[in-house]
Amino acid sequence: MPTPPGPKQEADGAKLLRLRGSSISQRWITRRVDRLEFVDHATIIRSVTLDLNLGDEQAQRYLVRRGGCLLLPLARLPRTKHTTIAAFEESGAVVSRLNITEERDLALDALRSSARAALGEQPSSDTLVRIAEVLHRRRDPGVFDDLVVVDGRKTQIGRLASHAGFTGLLDNLHANF
Repeated sequence: MPTPPGPKQEADGAKLLRLRGSSISQRWITRRVDRLEFVDHATIIRSVTLDLNLGDEQAQRYLVRRGGCLLLPLARLPRTKHTTIAAFEESGAVVSRLNITEERDLALDALRSSARAALGEQPSSDTLVRIAEVLHRRRDPGVFDDLVVVDGRKTQIGRLASHAGFTGLLDNLHANF
């Protein structure tokens, strides 16, 4: 059973989710330039350059700092395709990336926060286990809601399954993590 994170950690996933939202991301990603390089008949290298304004007042509220670095949600890539990614700062130095475990932990944090907001209460440990099973691909999102009603009452899972915002996020993260 996943251990619920502390208040600070849980807020990180939700902050990054908001930072990636279109209204906020337009404030801190000020310019994007895509470049394609045809290496040979079978290889294309795509480079994306982003100009960032991390001093924006609204974006500042959602910045997450860990170990002297900022975590920034720059791209959402499908898990079905292998994509090599290298990130560099202005000087050309390589910028470290999160590993898959760290990314999934943040995604789970975002789902916990979304579930809490949708339910109006803290999700139960059973609900959190079910969410983690979907995120970690041990359960398909289509069978997330098989426990909708127990003893004539709609369960937390049933309430979440009928919440479009939560199920949309769950489906999206399931497909991409």
